[in-house]
Formats: sequence, structure tokens, C-alpha cells
Amino acid sequence: MDFTAKEKEMIRKADLALSDITSDGGLLNPIQNDTFIDLVQDEPTLIKEVNLHRMNAPQEEINKIDIGSMIIKAARQSSSGSGRALTEAERTKPTTSQITLATTEIITEARIRYEVLEDNIEKGRFEQTLMRQLAAAWARDLERILIQADTAVSAASGEEVLESFDGVLKLVTSKVVDAEGREADPVLFKVALDTLGRKYAQDRGALRFYSPFDIANDVRLKRSMRETGLGDTNVTGVGALPIFGVNLQDLAFMNSGTMLLGNPKNIILGFQRNMRVERDVDITKREHIFVATARIAIQLMDEPAFVKIENVGTMALPELDA
Repeated sequence: MDFTAKEKEMIRKADLALSDITSDGGLLNPIQNDTFIDLVQDEPTLIKEVNLHRMNAPQEEINKIDIGSMIIKAARQSSSGSGRALTEAERTKPTTSQITLATTEIITEARIRYEVLEDNIEKGRFEQTLMRQLAAAWARDLERILIQADTAVSAASGEEVLESFDGVLKLVTSKVVDAEGREADPVLFKVALDTLGRKYAQDRGALRFYSPFDIANDVRLKRSMRETGLGDTNVTGVGALPIFGVNLQDLAFMNSGTMLLGNPKNIILGFQRNMRVERDVDITKREHIFVATARIAIQLMDEPAFVKIENVGTMALPELDA
């Protein structure tokens, strides 16, 4: 198959533009790695809010420390009038533990046609275009893996990566509320907060209620029915949905009928360095082929800091007139 002079020149420029990111066997240098991870985190998904932990090895231990609920003691004096040391029973004894992050490799193959990249190559934006396209796709898929992955469930064809990890919904096991079909209303949200407990619910500005799209719309619809300024706002806008001081946010990949309450910073997404980007060309289809691989890990910093609400019902809407 013959190439036109323009296509030959474009392939040559693509090779030159890719020389920086495919050198050293395709391993990205530390700056390129950090830039790509930052691009992933900038996408408007759950990834933007979680604790994105950059790892230097396939496995890493994160140290945790928990200090008792009351550590301040009354300073007493001895019989001679001088201060006395605290007894052993009065001293604070922090509890330490470790979380293990063990990574699993993921892989992406992207195909980009010559003509799509032509302008970007000519204007020197080839690398930026590639990285932004990969980052947007990775952020979308990583959100789904973070939420839905389950090593005990067989995934659909083409989605086998979901069998390689345990996502947040699988990892939250100690605090589970069964809504038994109840709609998302103030009572259900209160039960969830009560289940979370005072220890974890003090900083409500850092907490999130995560729900599917339809449940968030139900809450917004109920508020729009109020003949107040708040009702008007929910009809005309798409602003925050605060509930008892906690914002409700819908997620594209949250399981149907399921909600999650917790601080997203307690969700750890480990992202190992040494991401690799390799390339090839399919001359029959006029496409550049890019294969990107990395290693990621998913873990919760503090599992009791989350509540999973299951079997949440949705509003029964009246039938619309034909």
C-alpha cells in the first residue's frame, strides 16, 4: 500500500514526536509519569477526590496511627508542690497498624487515525493530545474499577479487569444499611450518619454521600417541589445537594440502588511509577497503535469510616399524558 507524500511526512513527524515518550523501552520519565497522573486526577470523576498515592514499588506498606479519644489529662502536683509525671495508665498509647498496597498491572490499547493527529503533530501538540486522551479514558475506567470491581464476581466479556481488584463497594463490609426499598429521604440519610458514628461524622464538609444518577435526581426533584427559594434553585440549577451538612454527589458507575457515605480521602488509589507507553503502526488502517501499561492498587485507609446503603428505592413517578 502506497502512502502519499503528506502521510509519509506525518508518520516521520509522529516518530520524532514520540521519541521522548517511547525512549528507554517506553518507560515514562518521572516528570512524564507525574504529568500523566495529574491529568488523570484532573478529570471530573471520583478520582479527583480520592487519595491518589504514588508508589515506587509493586507493593508498599502505609503506616497508620490512631490516638485515643481523650489524651489530655489534668496536670497534678506532688505533695511537695512540684509537678508530677503521669502514671503509665494516664499516658497516651497510640495504636499503630499497616495497610498493604499490592499492585496489579493494567493495560490499554488505543488506536488513533493519522488524520486525527495531523494538526496536533504539525502544531507540536502530539504528546499532549495522546496523554490527555489516555488520561480521560483512564479516569473514566478507573472510577468504575474503584467502585464496582469484585474478585468474587464474574465480569462481562471485555470487562474482565473488574475481576482483578476489590473496589470500594466490596471493601466496605462492617457498616451496611439495608434501605429495604425506602426512597432516599432525610430519615434514610440520618440512619446512615448515625451508623457512621460520631467519630467519623464530625467533619461533615469532608464527607460525601455518593449515589447513582437517578437517586440524586430524586432528591433534587423532591426539593424542587418545595415552594421556596430552595425549590426554585433545584429546578433551575445543578448546584450542590447538601444533606445534614454532607454533599450528595452522583457517580456514573455507582451500582443501582446503592449509596456510599464516607470521606473520599480514605480511599487509596495506588499508582506505581514506571508507566510504559509503546507504539506500533497499522499501515492498512492508517492508524497509530499505543499500548500503555501501569500497576495500580485499591485500598481503604480506615474501613469503618464508610457506610454502604443498599436496596435504596426510587420515586414512583406519575405517568405522563400522551
